[in-house]
Amino acid sequence: MKILIVEDEANHRENLRHILSENIPGVDINFHDKIKGLVAKIDAFEPDVLFLDVELPDGKTTDHLKLDTLPCAVIFITSYEKYAVDAFKLSALDFLLKPVGTKDMLRSLEKVQEEQFHNAQKVKLKALIENLSQKTKNILINTNTDLHIVPTQNVIYCEALSSYTVFHCINDTKYTASANLKEFHERIGSFGFFRIHKSYMINLSQIKKVSKANLKVLLKNGVELPISRNRKDIFFKSLENELT
Repeated sequence: MKILIVEDEANHRENLRHILSENIPGVDINFHDKIKGLVAKIDAFEPDVLFLDVELPDGKTTDHLKLDTLPCAVIFITSYEKYAVDAFKLSALDFLLKPVGTKDMLRSLEKVQEEQFHNAQKVKLKALIENLSQKTKNILINTNTDLHIVPTQNVIYCEALSSYTVFHCINDTKYTASANLKEFHERIGSFGFFRIHKSYMINLSQIKKVSKANLKVLLKNGVELPISRNRKDIFFKSLENELT
């Protein structure tokens, strides 16, 4: 853990350093004692936690810093309890009164760890949601002779052939899979594909033109396929959602 202590009084700096060194193995501690140059110091050191004195020789940190823009947890330290409200209004994670005791310090660092854990979980959840919402993924196509890993974005349309499925892909590549179209619809239907007919499932991003009058869809490879009448309404709606 990297910790930056912003404190102009030597005795309080030493107190904080001693508590941290005694209780956090491998802690990397750095110091600063004024507002001037503080942002540059934070950018250079990249601390996980900032212990920030409210009153410094060149001003109050609460008047000069925007805490919500700092890339680290901020814990205020001061001799005056009156600054607590300002600290929390400015999104400080915690507030400690001088002289700081070991118990209070460790309690604050527990808050930091909890905050970091929750933030990490948020990042993971966001990444998961983004991955699930991606229109591109790989699909495993099992033919009689080989297993093919094909990006779904390369699939133009799928054609039902009895209990088999023919994948028509870019560059005139074809794969005949030993599974029916229903199974593949369940696997990739949510990745930008639509089953327009009992015999055809198309990649919506491969559509060039749709004829509402004739219920036909023209794909980018020049192939024209029929749209089932009982699927046309939901197909047009899905197409609108895909392109807006």
